[in-house]
Amino acid sequence: MGRTLRSAVTVSGAGMSCRIFDVRWDAKPGWVTWSFERPTLCLLREEIGGRGELRSQPDTHSEGEYFGTGHLTLILAGEPLILYATSLRQAQFACFVLDPQQAGCLTPEQVELIQLAPSRWMFQDDSLCSCAQLLSDYEGEGESDPYAVGLSRALLAALVAVVSNPSPPSERRLTGSRPRPAY
Repeated sequence: MGRTLRSAVTVSGAGMSCRIFDVRWDAKPGWVTWSFERPTLCLLREEIGGRGELRSQPDTHSEGEYFGTGHLTLILAGEPLILYATSLRQAQFACFVLDPQQAGCLTPEQVELIQLAPSRWMFQDDSLCSCAQLLSDYEGEGESDPYAVGLSRALLAALVAVVSNPSPPSERRLTGSRPRPAY
């Protein structure tokens, strides 16, 4: 299986660093595995030629729902993150490696909530997605860049809301066409 992997760091500081990963398959698709030393939030930014599924094991379907571009995944420190695809040719996603103790805007209870939050695979949250998209698009000027710091804090606040009140599965998931009612 031929694949190309490219990564870049876009923003660092304010309790997190953002890495953008571009993955391209040259031959038969399969999977790519990462692991991070800290809790990590991932945003699927782009997929071309199929669906990308984030999993904890290559041979086990994700517990989450497929939402297409814009879905989020939160993983525990050290847990494997696997991008699995059967027909995907290209994917890009942003991984926010979290260091909530260094954020300077969270209470000790909120830091603990983030550090101990269980992994959550392929979910959707509009506020968290918006913050992640804006921050992953931004090319900051360093750790003291006020815009990057503000976006980082907004992302952490949205994440605290998500891990404090996990929502039930969405009714908007994309799984194919829905059956039409018979009249």
